Amino acid sequence: MPRIYLAVPENEKKYFTDGTNEQKYLRKLAEETIPHLIYNGISYVINPPGMGIAKIIDTANKGRFDLIVSLNSSETPESSACKLRGSDIYYRSGSRQGLICAKNIYDEIKSLYPYPELVICKPVSDLKELIRSKAACVHINTAYRDNDNDTEWIKENTRAIGTALARGICNIFKLKFDPDNPYRYSKIMIKGGFLNVRSKPDTNSRIIMRLTNGCRVLLTGDDGLWCKINVEGTDGFVNSQYVVSADKS
Repeated sequence: MPRIYLAVPENEKKYFTDGTNEQKYLRKLAEETIPHLIYNGISYVINPPGMGIAKIIDTANKGRFDLIVSLNSSETPESSACKLRGSDIYYRSGSRQGLICAKNIYDEIKSLYPYPELVICKPVSDLKELIRSKAACVHINTAYRDNDNDTEWIKENTRAIGTALARGICNIFKLKFDPDNPYRYSKIMIKGGFLNVRSKPDTNSRIIMRLTNGCRVLLTGDDGLWCKINVEGTDGFVNSQYVVSADKS
């Protein structure tokens, strides 16, 4: 099973023109991508909030990943007065594997963006992720956060962009992409303390983590007694009575 690191570098000072912090949109984009990855046979790890790019690279390099995908946004130089638009997909200069990976993602974003001629794919030699990453790495500037039209595009098309990213990643690994996955986000609802997440649907199995009330999880299975969930790339099982739809909570 292919394994990817989904990177969302933290920078609290970056905002889209509607006043939304960059992290909110990029995390939402990752959230829309993840169910498709799991359903189509790709495992993932995502960095926790608050992690900068240097720490992300060090962490990713310690694991065995087939691909690193870094989600970011662009900002127009002052000389252009916030007029630039588009999506930029970068890979490391001289990396054949990086080119293949970037091209697959580029093709999917280009088919979705309203002005495909403004979507670019090119090699660079000055981005830390690309230079220092051991695995093939693709740096994606999804949109120009200081442009009203790009802000509106990413706001209105987050789900479609997430699906396109997942399809592009599946294409990299030559996996057939099925967009109709049944996985959905849910929340843990308990009155206090914590909920044990177990390695198997059995109260005697090993506890692999503990969740508190309100934790958001991806529901990937439910037999009426036990729910199979995924939390930031880790699978586990919890009692079904404590899992409710995120839309209903």
